[in-house]
Amino acid sequence: MWGADATNHSAGGGGGAGRKRKRKRKRGKPGLVSDAELALKLRGRTRSSSLQKPPSPPPAQRRRCFTSCFLSSEEFRFLLLPDFLCLAVSFLFLASGCSLPFVYLVPYALSTGVRHQQAAFLMSILGVLDIVGNVTFGWLTDRRCLKAYRLPCYVLAVAMEGLCCLFVPLLRSFQLLVPFAVLYGYFDGAYVALIPVVISDVVGAPYLSSALGVVYFLHAIPYLLSPPVGGWLVDVTGSYSPTFFLSGAALLASAAVISAITGIRRCADT
Repeated sequence: MWGADATNHSAGGGGGAGRKRKRKRKRGKPGLVSDAELALKLRGRTRSSSLQKPPSPPPAQRRRCFTSCFLSSEEFRFLLLPDFLCLAVSFLFLASGCSLPFVYLVPYALSTGVRHQQAAFLMSILGVLDIVGNVTFGWLTDRRCLKAYRLPCYVLAVAMEGLCCLFVPLLRSFQLLVPFAVLYGYFDGAYVALIPVVISDVVGAPYLSSALGVVYFLHAIPYLLSPPVGGWLVDVTGSYSPTFFLSGAALLASAAVISAITGIRRCADT
């Protein structure tokens, strides 16, 4: 009896010790990592390294790459044409002068003693004649007899606008300002109708859409900046005359640049 109990006790104790050893083996040492965990870590590292972006080039190299790709593009090759560069300068002068009469005609009329209703009526005349000039001048220059002279017609319209602005300081009554509103409004609509035609003649029809976008962008910058400059001249001098002189000079300079382009092209053709 005592021997059987001892053997059973020793067998039970041996089994308990064996179970403890197996548990220790399963737990392992705290500093070691199993093969499955190591494989998972290596996979995560390879994925993170593959997702990392390659190093970007320096800013100067990126700028050079952008300009070379931009200018070598077929769509924007017209930007390197000398005729288009002169045309862009002409449009900068044009936009600097054409917006000033629309902003300062009514204040100038009020400063000369014209009534408020008459001053507002001047703007109505200018706006209506602008629409009439846009329609009729485009139709006239599309006739067969004038189709070859569309560029000189454009120069004439811009130059007439400039001359009208130069004579504004001499017009100091409503009766004299009405002809100015009629002429300036008509020729303002006239040159607007011919802008796509002039650009097409200079850069060619394939580049017309891109060139129009660039031209209208250049046109918007001085068109936005010239009214504050005109207001500064009014504040400094106390008169509206320098503002209209600035407008007339800018419009005449635009017409002169276009005339120079036309003359150079004719000399090159001959």
